[in-house]
Amino acid sequence: MNYGNLKMQIKKIITTLTCFVMLSFQPAFAALISGTATNITGTTWESRYTITNNLLLDINWFTLYFDATQYANLVYIPTAEFGPDWEIFTYDFDFGDDGYIDVYSNFTAITVGQSVSNFVVQYSYFGIGLPSLQQFEVYDEQLKDPYSAPLAAGDIAIAAVPEPGSLYLFGLGLLAFAAYRIRQVRLN
Repeated sequence: MNYGNLKMQIKKIITTLTCFVMLSFQPAFAALISGTATNITGTTWESRYTITNNLLLDINWFTLYFDATQYANLVYIPTAEFGPDWEIFTYDFDFGDDGYIDVYSNFTAITVGQSVSNFVVQYSYFGIGLPSLQQFEVYDEQLKDPYSAPLAAGDIAIAAVPEPGSLYLFGLGLLAFAAYRIRQVRLN
């Protein structure tokens, strides 16, 4: 058995796996808010949101936005997950401006790597089908004007089914190939 060749093969496999691991964590630094919507009756809907913190800082302030042309009558429904430490302000639609729900806490935060579910908002929805895409922003309270530069912003996909990331599927295939190659080298 040629141990020099085996050593080189193992070195290639380790280098490839190291690159995969480093690349797979690259896009992870973002906040993500997802939600599911349930029709209560007629035009009354309820959305349950999950806030995931993949930022480098804790989240203690975020805002959900609702388009004034499709939403009305915003009401936050209190839950245990967002208890008395969280201040929740609902701004309904005035003079055509979009409505939003501002969520802030001095004492509690969604820590790095943590997901908190069951943030519930009830509203009237006048669109067609499921409630459409909404937006969110996450702010850093330490900034003088945090609204000018949010830490994260994006769209909230309502009732989206998450699929495994293609990078992870690629890594799984790479790992299976590496195991196969090591077995083949050992058999020869």
